[in-house]
Amino acid sequence: MDFHPQIRALDVVETFWETFNELGNVIILNPIIVKSSFPIRLEMVKDAAEKMTQRHQSLRVRIVSKITSNEGRKTLKRYFIDLCDNVEVIVREEFQSKSDNQNKEFEGEPVWENMLVKEQNEFFENENSPLWRIRMMSLGKSEDIYKTCFVGSFHHAIMDGLSRQYFWTELLGLCALSNEFPDIAIPKNRPTNLPKSVCKYFPSSLKVRLLKPFYSWRATATHGVCLYRKLVAPFENPCSLEISRDLYADFKKSPRTSILPIKISKELLKKLMSKCKERKIQLNGAIEAVSALGLMGLIYELRENRMNRGSGDISELKDYDKSPESQELTSLKLNCMNNCAPFNIRGGDCFIQGGDGNKMIPIRTMVAINCRRWVTKDNPSLCPETSKVIEGDLMNVLEVMQNSNNSETTTTTTLTDKNDEFVIKNHSNENPNSNYGDENISSLENAEFSEVSHRNRSRSHKSHSKEFFNNLSKINMSLTKLGSPNGEKMSSSWFKKAVSKVMSPKNRKSKQIKTVGLGSYAVLMGLDMKVEKDCITNTEKMWELANNTNKKIHSIVDSKDPSAVTFEWHVISGFIHDLANSPTRSDKNMLLMQLGDPTIRPSSFLVSNGGLWDSSPLKELVKKINAITTEQEVMMEVESSYSCVAQHNAGLNMFAHNIVTVNGELCWSLQYHTNITNKEVAQMYSNHIQKYINLLAES
Repeated sequence: MDFHPQIRALDVVETFWETFNELGNVIILNPIIVKSSFPIRLEMVKDAAEKMTQRHQSLRVRIVSKITSNEGRKTLKRYFIDLCDNVEVIVREEFQSKSDNQNKEFEGEPVWENMLVKEQNEFFENENSPLWRIRMMSLGKSEDIYKTCFVGSFHHAIMDGLSRQYFWTELLGLCALSNEFPDIAIPKNRPTNLPKSVCKYFPSSLKVRLLKPFYSWRATATHGVCLYRKLVAPFENPCSLEISRDLYADFKKSPRTSILPIKISKELLKKLMSKCKERKIQLNGAIEAVSALGLMGLIYELRENRMNRGSGDISELKDYDKSPESQELTSLKLNCMNNCAPFNIRGGDCFIQGGDGNKMIPIRTMVAINCRRWVTKDNPSLCPETSKVIEGDLMNVLEVMQNSNNSETTTTTTLTDKNDEFVIKNHSNENPNSNYGDENISSLENAEFSEVSHRNRSRSHKSHSKEFFNNLSKINMSLTKLGSPNGEKMSSSWFKKAVSKVMSPKNRKSKQIKTVGLGSYAVLMGLDMKVEKDCITNTEKMWELANNTNKKIHSIVDSKDPSAVTFEWHVISGFIHDLANSPTRSDKNMLLMQLGDPTIRPSSFLVSNGGLWDSSPLKELVKKINAITTEQEVMMEVESSYSCVAQHNAGLNMFAHNIVTVNGELCWSLQYHTNITNKEVAQMYSNHIQKYINLLAES
């Protein structure tokens, strides 16, 4: 693959994702269900995916490794390369099994579970295929509405939650255009580049640089894992004892990462958001609190079940499998080197005595932080993609395809030129930072608030209208002069030149701001929570927990110095980067596996809030299509979106909560791993989550 152009080296964050991908296939899995007025066919999706690959460099990249030598010391370097025209887009189609032939393993599971299992157990091995792929399955037709299920798989180094939303919006928009203009090829669109390294936007702080030689040296010693655990996980993790893999793993199923989907209705979500607004707490704080409260409720229920099993009141949660394979899996445990085990929990109770006399559970969690808020801090020209830009690109494609459909001989403006004009208009009357803030105003990974988004969008339309009428007044002045009896008689060619000059983008005062393409701007941050025992029944204590959590999150995301607040992430990723890039370490895989082994997870759960799924670009495109079509009205929308990051082989969390609001409903993905917990335990956790959401909403 040496003939492919090299883009840049992976930074420590991207090396973190790639290292865990090598250990356990840690990839993003995103199942969505789409409703449409027409059948979405495999060829249609392939064509759209190929056009997107030509447009976005991040969808063409592969990661290659090279061993370099500097002063006799060998180092492993990883690089992004561009596959260019040799890229192979992978879109596969699955078919629903008939009920009598249905695999018993997937009974009662979501419709996309089988595709999810296939995807997470397949590596990105083909050297000519990019770091993403799609599986799709038609779910049939009901009342003139077709449903299609997609499962997108993405390497975390090229994609995060918000970029995934833009990816699906553009892909589905191109499918709608292919359906409307079946005989016209999708034209090329404005190309985008792979974003710069996230670490370029917040370099290591002085403290990290001073510490680096120390943890680099420790990374070469047997105490490296222990150092990691002391820095990253100072709290003992009660889940390691209470939700033991030996007790609750499902050894009948092949190890996999599964999603238990939870859908919160519009009415209940509105109530919860109203209560958050009353208490001046963002929804993110409530979600974190509910996740912790649900975990505490789960721990109590499991403990009660264990106590009652002897009397036969509650059935066993798992059937013990005596097969040799099961016994081998059960005995698979990796212990920390040199007997250093900071996760040993002493005593039979996971509660500890607080300073004020109250009992509490210390819970170590992680949150996914969206770094887009810091990208434009020093350089506004590096504005990432926004939903408004995606909408404009789709509108340009529609216009070109419509013109081609109306007349094959008509010469149309090139797509790139038209899009340049759109980008200029989009940014000329808006502060780039405020536009950028629309998409990422919330605390967690990719959240955004619809109120701010619509307010800025309205301001954008007003600005464009004002600009249009200013130009129109200049044209009217020229027309008046042209028709004046005292004026000289002007030729029609002069008039055309005058109008062209007035409307030319070159005469705009503002400069064009380039946008970079799809990419990953997420980092993981530790969040220590202390859940008091009184929170089980006292709603005021629940809200107090939500408020304290909200303050902790905003102490990170509102900081003007991202290097300081991302100190732990620099230590984690730096440690893994140095260890993973050492080609001479024979035991590095064993050391790395101890960081993410299923038996010892430093984090109880991770929360990644994708915020509001912005459906406006797709809605506007469908509206435009219906305005020009004379046939049946077109309809297309995303019904639901769930997601997980495969961590059953290697990862940092026992559970994960991936959340996004679609059409006013909260799609909550409760991620669990069958070789750590079974579905029954996950269902208990889900019940407690829903219970506490209702308690807070009705309080």
